[in-house]
Amino acid sequence: MSDCSSRYSQDENRKSRAAGQSHSDDLDRRRRKLVGNALRVLRLVAGADLDQAKQLNGVGFSKGDTMIGHRLSELTVDQAMADEASVRKIITLALRYIRQAFEIQLRGLF
Repeated sequence: MSDCSSRYSQDENRKSRAAGQSHSDDLDRRRRKLVGNALRVLRLVAGADLDQAKQLNGVGFSKGDTMIGHRLSELTVDQAMADEASVRKIITLALRYIRQAFEIQLRGLF
């Protein structure tokens, strides 16, 4: 009887580990997608930020965000994912500039 119970536990543990790995992979995939989308926002804004905040024209990054915004916009998803601080800053900046990125993208459609 204990052999059957032991086998059942081993099978359940294997299934549990496989399900946990799948969940972890799914979270990583979703996080990579979030970072990729945030980088697209930064690239749109950086592409429109030709004067790098030298003029008050309402386009591009603010004076305080210009250097970091341009630097982060050049990262790949893999490079960004290697540093948690970069991930947080990318997402923070993307949220700050998402409306402007949307407007930039709309102007490109017309």
